[in-house]
Amino acid sequence: MVKALVSMRALTPAYAVAPYPDAFNWDEVVSQLSRLASEDEEGSIFPETSFYIIVFRSRIAPTTSRPHLGELDAEAHREAMVSGGLLKYWFGTPDQDGRNLATCVWRHRDDAKRGGAGPVSSW
Repeated sequence: MVKALVSMRALTPAYAVAPYPDAFNWDEVVSQLSRLASEDEEGSIFPETSFYIIVFRSRIAPTTSRPHLGELDAEAHREAMVSGGLLKYWFGTPDQDGRNLATCVWRHRDDAKRGGAGPVSSW
């Protein structure tokens, strides 16, 4: 799945306010996954799978420090990676009104819970 998610991209500059299914090229991601599964050298069948997706929609004030926001975002991403199970993290750029969208694709809901629990040392 991770290889297929490399092809994930926003379909519209208005992704921050678009309906989530319409914001990204999910059809292409699924097609890529199908293609990768069919190229499996072992001939195994890709099992029925589900993923857990978290969507963050935000609106930042014009006075927000973008560098500081970037630092916080980088730290949250690091914590999620350390927790395990994060398949894709996508973070856009705030539009002219400060609206933005970020999304995480996880292997499972339990992975997402661990990833959102804060620093690993606090578990």
